Amino acid sequence: RALERLVREGLLQLGGRGCHHHIRAPQVQPSVERGRTVRLLTPYPMHALGSVHHVVIEQLVERLGPLGYRMEFEHRPLLFKRHVPDELERLDALPDTGAWLLLYSREPMQRWFAARQRVCVALGPAHEGVTIPCVYLDTGACARHAAGMLYRRGHREVVYLTSEFTSLGDRIGAQVFEAETRRLGGRAQIVTHEPEVPALQKIVEGLLAAKPRPTAFYSGCPEHCIAVLCLLLQARIRLPEDIALIAGWDDEFLRYTVPAISHYRVDGVELGRKTAQLLIEMLQLGANKPRALRVIPKFIAGGTLGP
Repeated sequence: RALERLVREGLLQLGGRGCHHHIRAPQVQPSVERGRTVRLLTPYPMHALGSVHHVVIEQLVERLGPLGYRMEFEHRPLLFKRHVPDELERLDALPDTGAWLLLYSREPMQRWFAARQRVCVALGPAHEGVTIPCVYLDTGACARHAAGMLYRRGHREVVYLTSEFTSLGDRIGAQVFEAETRRLGGRAQIVTHEPEVPALQKIVEGLLAAKPRPTAFYSGCPEHCIAVLCLLLQARIRLPEDIALIAGWDDEFLRYTVPAISHYRVDGVELGRKTAQLLIEMLQLGANKPRALRVIPKFIAGGTLGP
């Protein structure tokens, strides 16, 4: 029975009648050394990322470092303007690459990484039909909550401001905001603008001159909210008596305006912890799992919404 088992396991080759049996060397599979570098792919340079993303990166470094992993920042704006598989292939072949973290990723990029079966996490929601692990802020819940608050305070003409180049989360927020406002009986405009301040100024001035004039602005970009606040104050508009303003994303500088801008506070520590947790699990398992971890923000009333 012992000989039969050794034969079944491939460790022994029977020699037949009158012949010696032969011991076979065990087939040892060479171990695959996975890379130890996690690459953050983003369209923005480090200095242009907000304080929340800086906290996320700090959390990743703190949690991945003790396990022998390191972070590399890959600022590649052209890859976010058009899909270039060859360039993604070249980046993915960089020495010691173990995993990818995608920020502001478009659908073709997510599909490319999903098809590669590479350890990869999107910081933001996955596009429809793309099975890629992700950690995201529930921007739809924020937008729905904001639309309800504005309606209860008597705002019937409201505006959602969004940049031409923006995240999937911001686009989801805009759609939910418009739909919820319409459901409640108000009217919401989704106004797209170029990211530079002069373009935003022209848009806001045009909206203020319109009839009926909007009585509330919502934007998922905190720095654009600063510009809108300045433009409204320059036009001698009182906040929140004449117009309300809400930021759908967080940043440290929102605490330093007068009045303080009402916003949704994002816990960068929690966002970073969940992202690191998902990356570590996948690096240890060596395969993608279509998991989605959600982070719920907390609304901070500030001084631009009113009672």
